[in-house]
Amino acid sequence: MTYVPVDQRRSSRAMLSVLRYTTQDHTYHIVLRALASGIGAACERTKNTTDEAIVDDECERIENLLGVAFVVCQVQIAAVISWARRTCGLQTCKSFAQELLTLGEKVDGGCSYSKIEVIWELGNYFKHRDEWESDWSRLRGRQQKTAKIIQHIGLASGCTGNLRRGAEVLGNRAYVDLHVLADVVDKWGVQVVTEVE
Repeated sequence: MTYVPVDQRRSSRAMLSVLRYTTQDHTYHIVLRALASGIGAACERTKNTTDEAIVDDECERIENLLGVAFVVCQVQIAAVISWARRTCGLQTCKSFAQELLTLGEKVDGGCSYSKIEVIWELGNYFKHRDEWESDWSRLRGRQQKTAKIIQHIGLASGCTGNLRRGAEVLGNRAYVDLHVLADVVDKWGVQVVTEVE
C-alpha cells in the first residue's frame, strides 16, 4: 500500500470536488440557448425570402453562430480537462488531455473519433480557418491534425457549409438544437469524473 500524506489526500479530494462541480456547471447552456435563438431567427429568414444574397448572408450568419457554439463547448471541455489534470497531478501531460478527448460516444458511421474530439476540432477550425491554406493537404502541425479529423466527417476546403455539416454529423440537423452539443459535453464530463476517480 502506498502512503499518501494527509494534506495531499485532502487536496486531491478538494480538487475532485471542484472537478465534479465543473462538470455540473451548466452556465454555458445559457449561452448555447442564446446562440440557438439567433440561429433559429436566421433559419426563419432564409425560409421567408427568395433573394439569394439574403439567403447567403443568413447562411454565413448560421455558420458563424455554430462556430461560436463549438468554441463555447471548447471552453467547458477545457475547464473539465484542466481540473482533471490537476486532480491527477498531470498539469503538463498533453497525452492525458488527448486521452480524455477520446472518451465518450463516437461519431456515427463507423468513425473512430469521439464526438468530443469532433466538437473540439470544429472549434479549432472556426477560430483559425482564415489562417489556413486553401489546399488543406499543405497544412502542418496542429492545423493538419484538425483538418484530418474534420475531413473525416465530411468537411472540405472551400465549402461554405462546413460548420453546418459538422453540426449535422453531431446530430444537430436543424442547427438550432444546440442542446445536442451540451448533452454530449455533459455526458462526457460525467465519464471524465468516473475515469479520474
